[in-house]
This record gives sequence, structure tokens and C-alpha cells, in this order.
Amino acid sequence: MAAGPAGSSPIGNYAGDKKKDDFMGALGALEKIQEPTMLVSPDAVLLTVDDWQAVSQQMLMHCGKMQSRVSLLDVYDGTKARTNKDDDVITKFRNSITETF
Repeated sequence: MAAGPAGSSPIGNYAGDKKKDDFMGALGALEKIQEPTMLVSPDAVLLTVDDWQAVSQQMLMHCGKMQSRVSLLDVYDGTKARTNKDDDVITKFRNSITETF
């Protein structure tokens, strides 16, 4: 989930499904470590949309609290075909991760 001098801090292995609590627990653990500067969680898009939204929001709040990190967030359903005129996927992304701020 985080990149830093050690490279990465994964929340598990490639086998098995990840759950929202796996991501949330990792964020809590990262509060005790100063080195990570970037948070990424590509597997979060495999969660339900509600759980993905919660993880994305918590990642942003974590960065705001720590003041020394950034989050790279994947767009839920970002692999769906779209045109320049129809950016509904991007609009949903922006609205879903910022609605509680």
C-alpha cells in the first residue's frame, strides 16, 4: 500500500481476496511510520464500489493528516470504454471520493 525507502508495504499476498478492513488496517499502521511518501492501492478497485469509496476517502484523509504523503487513486470502472463527450466515469470518481470533504 505504501512506497518508501523499503520499497513497499503490502497488505497481503497475491492469493485471496482483499477486504476493506485490510486496507484500513494498513493505513492505521502507516501512521506510525514516517518514511512513506506515496500511497497506492490498485487492488482497491476489486472491492465493492462502496468499499472502494471508503478506502479512497481514508487514503486522502490519511495524507491530509500526515501532511507528507500523496495518494494515487485508481478510478473505479476506469477500464470501461468512454469518449471525450462522455466522461461519466471520471465525474463519478471525483464526486464519490470528495463528497464527505
